[in-house]
Amino acid sequence: GCLSNVTAVGDTYDANVGSKSWCHPILGCGTALCTDATTELDQIVCHANRGNLVKLFAPGSVINSTKLGGGYEEQSGTSMATPVVAGAMAVMKQYLALTGKTKTPSELEAIFNNTGKVIYDSESGRNYTRIDIFGALLSIDETPPNVTLVSPIDGLSNYTNSEDFTCNFSDEFGLKNATAYLWNDSGELVNTSSVNLTGKTNSSSFTFP
Repeated sequence: GCLSNVTAVGDTYDANVGSKSWCHPILGCGTALCTDATTELDQIVCHANRGNLVKLFAPGSVINSTKLGGGYEEQSGTSMATPVVAGAMAVMKQYLALTGKTKTPSELEAIFNNTGKVIYDSESGRNYTRIDIFGALLSIDETPPNVTLVSPIDGLSNYTNSEDFTCNFSDEFGLKNATAYLWNDSGELVNTSSVNLTGKTNSSSFTFP
């Protein structure tokens, strides 16, 4: 983890698993390396390294994964957290490639640090970041949502009192809000209306004035 161009990764618990003791890497499981008397989601595991080199954390304790020869088994440690970060890096690079962009590993690491969940570690007195892949993707998403005017069909209106404008919305990462703007035939902005949206596809109507 201290080599150049290496992203150091620590592990957190993915759930409350009660008290957890960890085997000593040299003396074996007869001697505990450390023990977490209590555990909870996003708690840093007691055996994880703390320091300036380690910035990113990911779920790595009691992870159910595939095993050699078939089937599944639970494993723990940074060996389980590191593939989570590596996979997240791969997803980010794939999305960037699809949108014609590139980021260096250090830039991706910075994105994960800026968009992940901040975890305060009382043992070291430092703040660390548990990666949030969805938040990281949202931070680099520059693709505008699809907006289709459903009615009026020709996009033009001659109203005297009020009229409803209906639009369909879609976005691959999810919708949050939309604002409709109404101009007159002189190009003057005469009204705006905003609405909160949820889901990846939605529809809403705006009434003007």
